Amino acid sequence: MKVKLEEKEKKIKQMEEKKKKIKQMEEKEKKIKQMEEKKKKIKQMEEKEKKIRKMEEKEKKIKQKVKQMEEKEKKIKQKVKQMEEKEKKMEEKEKKIKQKIKQMEEKEKMVPNACNAIVLHNQRRRPKLIASYISFSNYCPVKSAIIQ
Repeated sequence: MKVKLEEKEKKIKQMEEKKKKIKQMEEKEKKIKQMEEKKKKIKQMEEKEKKIRKMEEKEKKIKQKVKQMEEKEKKIKQKVKQMEEKEKKMEEKEKKIKQKIKQMEEKEKMVPNACNAIVLHNQRRRPKLIASYISFSNYCPVKSAIIQ
């Protein structure tokens, strides 16, 4: 009987050991599962980081494009200002030309009077004043009369 008891005790011990081993295995499995979950979480975090990096790169590119567009806009504004200045200069030149044309027309209107004045001065024998009117002699039909 003692032998039977000992055998039973051995079996019980073996069973307990098996139970312990099973518990240990279960714990190991739990740990493995936890580790796998941690790995998954780490992968997810890495993916999120990658997405964040991509978004940051996109943001940088967008900022660069915005800067380029602002620079282009500045250049265009400068060109517009230059063109406006050129237009103003051209308008001023046009005004000056119109004034010169008016002056020339006025001179042309005055030419007969100048010729008459030259003839009158010539008749009065004042050669100094005649010389001042010689510039109008180009317009004067009595040019030959002044020279004589």
